[in-house]
Amino acid sequence: MKIYYTPSILCKDGISAFLWEIQDIFSKHNAALKNVGLELIRTRKIDIAGILLLYKFMDYSLKHSIFDKPIIHIDNTYIASAVQDYGCSDLIYSLIKGIRLKDKDYKNLKLAQTRNFIIAPQALLRGDDLNVALSTKYMPNIKAYYQEERTVSMIFHCFSEIVLNFWTHAIDDEKSIIMAKGNKNGIEIACADNGCGIISSLAPIFPRMSNDKILKSAFKKNVTSKVQSNHMGCGLWMVKEISMKAGGEIIVFTEGKMIRLKNNQIRVGNTGYWKGTIFYIYLPTKNPATPSDILSYNQDLSKIFA
Repeated sequence: MKIYYTPSILCKDGISAFLWEIQDIFSKHNAALKNVGLELIRTRKIDIAGILLLYKFMDYSLKHSIFDKPIIHIDNTYIASAVQDYGCSDLIYSLIKGIRLKDKDYKNLKLAQTRNFIIAPQALLRGDDLNVALSTKYMPNIKAYYQEERTVSMIFHCFSEIVLNFWTHAIDDEKSIIMAKGNKNGIEIACADNGCGIISSLAPIFPRMSNDKILKSAFKKNVTSKVQSNHMGCGLWMVKEISMKAGGEIIVFTEGKMIRLKNNQIRVGNTGYWKGTIFYIYLPTKNPATPSDILSYNQDLSKIFA
């Protein structure tokens, strides 16, 4: 029997280990493999990135008929508790039963706010008006919890850019999923899809560039795969600049590569293959940075070197 095991730490720093474990599923569409199981008993630590990855792995496997009646053991009180706390129960347990939620079910997923700030898994559905959702659904919750103007500006801008970026590029995955968790010290935001991936999206623009360099280029100013549109290519660049200035961290997994941006350093490495993109960002609130900070700084530099 083939058993897929989740690692002991299924957080942002443990995702790579799980990707190595599951990467073979992307070559087994409609295989309907029998005698397959998913074992979660080893996991003793999980965060929103880990839960999101777990969900998308199960959803992708079910959607593409990779396994035939897989045995999924969630006899892990820690994971069961985390799934409940993050508002993921309906998503995870429906998949264990072999049921994919319909769009109307995703629309019923509620935002959750306790003593911590939590945005339970939200699907970026194709029929939604994202601008309306951002301004009426997410902004009031972010503003109510964080209150301080610069902090709200930082979080909302990064959250919006991540949402819009996934919405724009994940055209072959009908449901990108985003989650967030925070407290007064900072916020984590994670988003995942099974679209074409950042590297494949930008490869036509950089046909002679290595995958490592393509992934780095995704965070440069004026880089976009939508050259025939009005996209300016500043979204991920601005998110990166805000994160760096605020002392945050960004980790992205896509198509066998990962990139980490932290402490003004950018590192690219190999990881297990993932069809699409997994995006994680942590923004501390001690010294919030806003888009106006970044734009003012760049304008000052342009004057100096003019």
